[in-house]
Amino acid sequence: MWAATASGAVSAQSSDAVVTTTTYQVGSSSTGSNLLPVSVTVAAGDGSVSATTVKTYDAVGNVVTVDGPLPGAGDTTRTLWDAMRRPVGVMGPDPDGAGGLPHAATRTTYNADGQVVRVEQGTTAGQTDAAWSGFTLLQKTTTTYDAQARKVRDTTYSGATTTVGAVTQYAYDAAGRPTCTAVRMNPAVFDSLPASACTLGTEGGQGPDRIERRVYDAAGQLLQVRRAVGTPLEQVYAA
Repeated sequence: MWAATASGAVSAQSSDAVVTTTTYQVGSSSTGSNLLPVSVTVAAGDGSVSATTVKTYDAVGNVVTVDGPLPGAGDTTRTLWDAMRRPVGVMGPDPDGAGGLPHAATRTTYNADGQVVRVEQGTTAGQTDAAWSGFTLLQKTTTTYDAQARKVRDTTYSGATTTVGAVTQYAYDAAGRPTCTAVRMNPAVFDSLPASACTLGTEGGQGPDRIERRVYDAAGQLLQVRRAVGTPLEQVYAA
């Protein structure tokens, strides 16, 4: 139920109503403000239950921490940014409170064109700068681009080793449209894969490569999507 107050404002009084309250930065003569939202509280109309999420920002407006909706700081996530305002690190919430488990963390690296070239999954002992310096690598994925800055390969490595765990290749036609995506299935030949994602590689114990092909009409519109390309199970879907 909603009711009008003496000032003419409308307030919710029923427990099945939902009230969302957003608080914004407030500056002063000595402290600047970008009027960014610093907290959002979602509550029952009668105020019986509520949950609040709080954000903090750096000097240029990047979100540094997000805390909530659980009480306390245990569900806080911290994000690190570079000078170009790109996220380069994320340290997740404490997974077990007073326990000894580390925080899940992600580290991202970019090339000169601003494209992601490496994403590393790992852990940190906390969310401080010192904890970030002690990042422990568990798995990483590197991305390769061609001369036209198009993604042509994703390679996933196990831990801090050079052992390749997964490879996905991408192909394009002369007009720059994506044509094939190939998930390679045979680890024994990851070092000698076909140059084109449209070509099946040597089959191993996990079956043939998973290739999807996109076909276009003369006007450049997507005509078909073909899956399991090059195998007896090939399927054709009209766009």
